[in-house]
Amino acid sequence: SNVDASEHYRRALSQRRFLSNTSDGVAAQIAESLGDVLEQAGMFGEALASFGGALQRTDDPAVKARIMMKRARVHVRVGSYPAAVGQTTAGARLVEDMHGPDASVALSQLVALASGIRLQQGRPGLALPLAGRARDLALANDDRDALARAYTVLDGALEMLGRPEEAVFAGRARAIYEELGDTPGVATVDNNVGVRAYDEGRWDDAVAAYSRAQEEFRLSGNLPQAALCGANIGEVLVSQGRLDEAEPILRDAVRDLRSADFADLVIFAEIQLARLDLLRARFAEACESLERLQSEANQLGQRDIALEAALHLADGLISSGAPDRALEVLGAAESEAGDEAALYEAGLFRVRARAALDLDREDEAWNLATQGLEVAREQGLVYEQALIHRIRGRAPASSGQPDLEEADRLLQVLGVIG
Repeated sequence: SNVDASEHYRRALSQRRFLSNTSDGVAAQIAESLGDVLEQAGMFGEALASFGGALQRTDDPAVKARIMMKRARVHVRVGSYPAAVGQTTAGARLVEDMHGPDASVALSQLVALASGIRLQQGRPGLALPLAGRARDLALANDDRDALARAYTVLDGALEMLGRPEEAVFAGRARAIYEELGDTPGVATVDNNVGVRAYDEGRWDDAVAAYSRAQEEFRLSGNLPQAALCGANIGEVLVSQGRLDEAEPILRDAVRDLRSADFADLVIFAEIQLARLDLLRARFAEACESLERLQSEANQLGQRDIALEAALHLADGLISSGAPDRALEVLGAAESEAGDEAALYEAGLFRVRARAALDLDREDEAWNLATQGLEVAREQGLVYEQALIHRIRGRAPASSGQPDLEEADRLLQVLGVIG
C-alpha cells in the first residue's frame, strides 16, 4: 500500500493550480510524505529526490533538520554512510542553538540516528557516546521515539564491544515502540533479540524472534528489512548444517536486498551463502566470493562485516591447504577493524589456532584455542565454544576425548546435524 499511497501524493503535488494558492509549507509537507512512503517501499532514489524537493519548499530550520534526518536514513539504506553522516551533522547544526519543542525533538532524533549510523558502520566506540547523548536529549525533550532508538543503539554497541552483560535496554525500547504503535521499531528490537539469542546459543529462540520480526516488517511494508530477517534465519540454518533448507531462504534474501540496493545487507546474506559453499567443500568458489565480499565491505566502510568475511575466508584457505595465507588475511583484517575486532575476538583465536595446527605449531595452537575458549565463555558464545573444543581435541597437548565430547554436547544443544 506504500506504492499506492505514493501515487496519491504524486497526484497532489501535480495540482500546480491548487499548490499555487497554498503556502510552501503545505507543498513541503506533501513532498515529505511522498518521500516517507517511497522510502518504506524501497524506492530510495525517488525518496531522496522527494525529500530534496521538500527541503527546497521550506525555510523552517526545524523542518529542514527533520527532512535532512530522513535523507540521512535513506543514504544509510543504500550504504552511503559518509553522505548520511553529513546530513545528520548539517541538520544538527541547524537546530542545536534553537529553542522550542520542534527544534529540540529534531536534535534528539538526529543524534539518535547518528549513533545508529556509526553502529551500522561497525564503529560501536563512536556509536556508544552518541547514543548516550541521544538518550539524555530524548529524556529532556520527552521524545519517546528517539529514546527507543537510543536504547536500541546502546544495546547494539555494548554487544559489539564485548560487553553483553551491560546491554539491558531491549525491553525498554520494545515497550516504547509498542506504546507508539511503531511496528517497524518493534520488529527492529525483535530482530536484535534474535541476534543476541543466536550468539548465546538459543537458536530456537533466535529463529522465533527473527520470524516474528520478519512478519512485523512485512506488515509495515518494509520488505528489505523482512529480507534481512530471512538472511538471519539462513545463518542459523547454515550453522546447524541444514544446508538444503538454508539455500533457498538465503537466495531469496539476496535477491530482495539487491533489488532494494541494501549494499551492506546483501554482503551479509552473501557471506552466509559462501559459508554454505565452505560446508559443501566448495573451497575455491567460497574463497573467491569471500575475497570479493571483504573488499566490498571495506569500500562501504563496514569494517565489522569485512572482518567477518575475512574470518570465513581464512577458514576456507586453511581447508584449501594455505594456512600461512590465512594468517596474513586475518592480520590485515584485524588491523583494519581496530576496536571493532573485539566482537570477533573468539573467532580470531579459533581460526589462528586451526592454522597453527596445520602448520604443526602444536603448543601455539593449544594456547590460542585455550585463550579463545576463555573469551567465548566470557561473551556467552556457545557455537564458538563448540568449534574451539573441537580444535583443542585435535591438539596433542590435550587428552582429546573430553574436549570432543563437550563439542558434541554443545553442538547437540544447538541442533547441529552435520
